[in-house]
Amino acid sequence: MIKRKLKICVEYHIQIIRLTEELFGDKHAPAPFMSISISGILVAASSICFLKYDISPQDNFRIVMALLTALVVCISFCISGQLLSDQCNEFHQQLSCCQWIYWNKQNRTSLIILLAATANPLKVSFLGLLDLNNSYMLTIFRASYSLLAVARQME
Repeated sequence: MIKRKLKICVEYHIQIIRLTEELFGDKHAPAPFMSISISGILVAASSICFLKYDISPQDNFRIVMALLTALVVCISFCISGQLLSDQCNEFHQQLSCCQWIYWNKQNRTSLIILLAATANPLKVSFLGLLDLNNSYMLTIFRASYSLLAVARQME
């Protein structure tokens, strides 16, 4: 019974790793980072133009919708990365709290191997340099706010 459940956990963990590699692996690494960076720059530049040239957002509905779409793309990548990391930490924590002391030797060995495999949580990152999570999203928002404050001062 325990062996079967551990096997299912291992299979699910392998599927999650493969899916993460497929979506955010090295061959696709620039895609999330570039879309987030371009979205952030687009939102900041358009906001500066709205402020500097006194453009009414009601008159430019398409631009406002494009900005909202860019913002949603940016936020969705960061939230996805944070959720993946949180769930991997939760999975490792649940494995750590198992009643392994009552298991046979083969199941304990399987648990130790699985604990070692889940010790480092999965992360969505840009070539291992930058993790896409809540802290990166806050960095983008701070930079955008700083740009808007500078644009307000330039008026």
